[in-house]
Parts: sequence; C-alpha cells; structure tokens
Amino acid sequence: MGDGSTLPVIDTEHGRLSGLTCWENYMPLVRLYLYAQGVDIWTAPTLAGGDAWVATMRHITREGRCYVIGVNPCVRVDQIPADLPHRDQVWRTDQPDQEDNEWVEAGSSVIVGPGGELLAGPARHEETILTADVDLGAVRAARRLFDPVGHYNRPDVFQLSVDTRHRTTVSLAADGEPAGGR
Repeated sequence: MGDGSTLPVIDTEHGRLSGLTCWENYMPLVRLYLYAQGVDIWTAPTLAGGDAWVATMRHITREGRCYVIGVNPCVRVDQIPADLPHRDQVWRTDQPDQEDNEWVEAGSSVIVGPGGELLAGPARHEETILTADVDLGAVRAARRLFDPVGHYNRPDVFQLSVDTRHRTTVSLAADGEPAGGR
C-alpha cells in the first residue's frame, strides 16, 4: 500500500526510468501517469508468465513508446528446500493437468523496444541474463508518431488528476492514541 508519492520517474544517465510491479501493469491510469512523466525505460518485475504476459509487455511499449524490461523469476521445484514447511502442499510435482511440473516459475523475461519488437527473450526454463541496446532516439522517434500524453491525449475531453501527497497509514491523536480511539 502506498500513495501517489511512490510513483516516481527517475532521471538516470541511461534515460528516465520507472515501472510497475506485477499486475499493477494492467492498470491504465497508473500507466498514463508514468507516461506523462516521460518514462523511457519501464521495468516490470512479476510472477506472471507465459505468452499473455509477454503480450502485455509488448502492449506497454507500443502504448507508452518506451522500452520495457519484463523480469520473471525462473525457479525449478528442486530449488525449493525440501525442509520448507508445507512444501508439498504448495508445490506439487504430480499434477497431470499442469503443463510443466518441474518449474515453480518458468520465466518469461523479455526486453521489448518502443515499437513492440522483442529485443531479447522471452527467456523460459533457463537461468540467463538478457541484454539489449537502448537507443533513446528510438523512443523520441516513436513518440513523434504517437504520444499518449501529447497530441493524441485529447486534454479537451479527458483529464487525469493524481494526488501525490504523502500519506501515513496511522495518524496519532495528541495523547498518542490512534485517531478515533481503539
């Protein structure tokens, strides 16, 4: 749980970096907010995998005209310690309806260019490191054709309002008790 102050786009020597975690990437208003801040390189760590997730990563690149680095863990069942409590209840390897009983997480890491092209991956069923060259000029060129917060945004009709004030989870009254009593 956070608030609007926890959604920054950070300037780095490699471009403007941001992103979302897991299924937050399916939230279009949050994506629009990050696009409006000029994200060049989007990171998306997740446990989601497979072709649908790769399609989501490709959609974000085409929508936001940025690079996307989708990071998925790749873990085999035999890498889970045998003495982990309830291990066999959580990760079973004897399920005939499961596509791949050997893997807890099969991967699907990708790097996608601003036009939706796969630059690296998807990496599945292997521990590997993906690399790709990032050309910020390609981001600028793609946004000249379509900019979701620029000339295609229609601010005459639509407006997104984001509250970026920091909020605390608990506020205390003057006597040190939680506001509103116990």
